[in-house]
Amino acid sequence: MTTTARFAESVRAQPGLVSALLIDSVGTGMFIPFSLLFFQVTTSLPLGRIGLGLSIAALVRIPVTVAAGPLSDRFGPRAAIVGSQVLQAAGFTGYLFVHGFWSLVAAAILVQVGNSVFWVAYAPLIVAVAGESERERWFALGTALRTAGYAAGGVIAGAAVAVGGRDGYIAVVAANGASFVLAAFLTARLRPGTAAPRPAAGPGGSWQPMLRDHPFLGFVAVNVGITFLALAVPTAVPVFLVDTLGLPSWSPGATLALNAVLVAASAPIVMSVISGRRRRNVLMAAQACVIVVLAVFLAVHLLPGGVAVAVVLIAVLPLAACEVTQGAVVPAVVTESATPLTLGRYTSAYQMTFSIADIICPAVVTAALRAGAVTLWLPLSAVALLDLAAVGLLARRMPALTQRVGQPAPPSASGTERLLEADGI
Repeated sequence: MTTTARFAESVRAQPGLVSALLIDSVGTGMFIPFSLLFFQVTTSLPLGRIGLGLSIAALVRIPVTVAAGPLSDRFGPRAAIVGSQVLQAAGFTGYLFVHGFWSLVAAAILVQVGNSVFWVAYAPLIVAVAGESERERWFALGTALRTAGYAAGGVIAGAAVAVGGRDGYIAVVAANGASFVLAAFLTARLRPGTAAPRPAAGPGGSWQPMLRDHPFLGFVAVNVGITFLALAVPTAVPVFLVDTLGLPSWSPGATLALNAVLVAASAPIVMSVISGRRRRNVLMAAQACVIVVLAVFLAVHLLPGGVAVAVVLIAVLPLAACEVTQGAVVPAVVTESATPLTLGRYTSAYQMTFSIADIICPAVVTAALRAGAVTLWLPLSAVALLDLAAVGLLARRMPALTQRVGQPAPPSASGTERLLEADGI
């Protein structure tokens, strides 16, 4: 049986997991574009207070991400994800009763805690469900479902708000809370034998193995750059297209919508292309591709308006392929670098890169946009170049990076032997 056939059989065997991931994504996609507007419409809080409250709540992400790793290791990823979805359901239900600043902060903290725990336990859950040769395909499927769900949720919410006004906003939040309840129910019903709790903390159940794994820590640092680019480009492109290039106001929406469609639709094609290739090579190729696209963005202001729009839309295609590639390969490298007792802790460190990128991205991008296109795209290209070089260097000491996509890891690349390699013994 081919890898593709095994993966298709694995997906058919887990309809609850696939449904839970899609439902979770649709619900989140319904709320994110309208989060600030919801509180503006349903409360008397000024916009500045709303933003401050949500920012205060977001600060809990860092300590919760650290704490979620041991929780996932101790109780298993399925239990952690069910708990995270229940917390998010409670938080969105709380949004319906927000009338003041601190009630907003309290409800938002529940949402942030649940979201942080979910993403730490997500990769271990996939590892528990998927065979070793299927992990990248499962991660790619998760990326495609998440992107498609976000897009669909945004469309549904836009229609609800357009038709229902204030009641439409309330319906969106209520539906999002209900979606998390349904996702928790489906996750809890995963078939016996999958996502089973991991052994109770023993000799390896601590942070020490990960902190001694210097190549992995280097890879985490590299992923800060990868994640920053993944956030910075879509953040910068809308403002760049309209304010810098003077393109039509519809161009950012069309560009981001096309990217979402391509990410969701291209995952099987991308996985077919990269299967059998070394993870190091595909990650380096993805960063090289990002550099080329950024060079296109740097030069596009020299083109007439209509041509510039066409070039930007074409450039979205390789960016979508890069997103699928990185979404499939990076978490596979992370999970394969860990031992069973430290998997949650490794994914905690990996997820911390998203929190760091979330913190630095808005300030850096807005400052660069004010300075001009060269100041924006050249530094981002330098980050991609550093990522490319670092992946090549780290591969010399990280067997998980030299492993081929879609193939099981050799015994020497995991467990105790993997830890000894990390220490240079």
